Amino acid sequence: MPKIPGVNHRDAVRALEKAGFRVVRQAKHIVMTDGVRILTIPRHNPVNALTMGGIVRDAVHRYAPGGYEVGFVAGGGDTVAVLTLSDADVRPLAAGEILHARPLA
Repeated sequence: MPKIPGVNHRDAVRALEKAGFRVVRQAKHIVMTDGVRILTIPRHNPVNALTMGGIVRDAVHRYAPGGYEVGFVAGGGDTVAVLTLSDADVRPLAAGEILHARPLA
């Protein structure tokens, strides 16, 4: 099975800044916050796709009770859409599933 490509840490920081996060500390890792959540991004390239998935999951706001604010970001970092989804609309990614991307229509 082919490996899922990683993400450049600078691209990840740029995308998170567009989502409202700011850098608060940089060393071997970059620490970012939006005032509510704190994210830690490793400073090596590429950041493993599964690690990046965990960071994105932590960045997504979970409403109480049972809802999510999900941002869809194009490869260039532009936000395409932001949706609020209920628990019924979201499920964990299973081990055998693959994330995919397609061009915008």
